[in-house]
Amino acid sequence: MSRRLLTCGEHAVLVEVDGLEEVLALDDAVRAAVTGEDAAFADVVDVVPAARTLLVVVHEGADVLPVRKALSALLVWPRARSSKTWPSKTKVVMTAAAS
Repeated sequence: MSRRLLTCGEHAVLVEVDGLEEVLALDDAVRAAVTGEDAAFADVVDVVPAARTLLVVVHEGADVLPVRKALSALLVWPRARSSKTWPSKTKVVMTAAAS
């Protein structure tokens, strides 16, 4: 099971996961962090879920690195809404998107 964090331009991070259940669980976690005023997510202006990805966008001029680090930590969070647990053995690959 592999998850990847991809930088999308200067103001976004795309998280790739194995499926929709993981996307929905991560979407819930990110939105909770944003509304819960988690400092790492203070600059987030949009969260866009898709079938196997979650795009997290920060406002123009904001540093995307704190969001990348926080997303990496969230990847050990709930896998599915029903189980609320992800396997503890998770490989996270952080890469920069090609220009």
